[in-house]
Amino acid sequence: MRSLVPGTRPPFAGTQETCLIIETPEAFRYLDRFPARPSIVMARFRDIGTPLIERVQPDWVICPLVATGFDALDVLSRLGDTGRTLRVGVLSQALPNRRMVERELQSHAGGLEVSLLTL
Repeated sequence: MRSLVPGTRPPFAGTQETCLIIETPEAFRYLDRFPARPSIVMARFRDIGTPLIERVQPDWVICPLVATGFDALDVLSRLGDTGRTLRVGVLSQALPNRRMVERELQSHAGGLEVSLLTL
């Protein structure tokens, strides 16, 4: 199975990925690039917390870089509070200095594995 984020490992072969999408309808355009679409769970930013993560058990969390009322750093903070090691894809349009933004996100990630995803 191919990983959702280039350069990172996919889950164990033969398993179905579950992707938790946090208020990012544009994520469907990103996921359409892959031959096998993962199971998808949509959630609101206000619902992010340990109960949601334990219930969904996502292989991936996808959130927007910037949204109305929150941004990726807010999402990373809430996910970090769950104490789980998660892979997080932060979705954005093309950026002039993509690597700088990704490094900034990673500096706030704690134990989370963060990648910047570009539409």
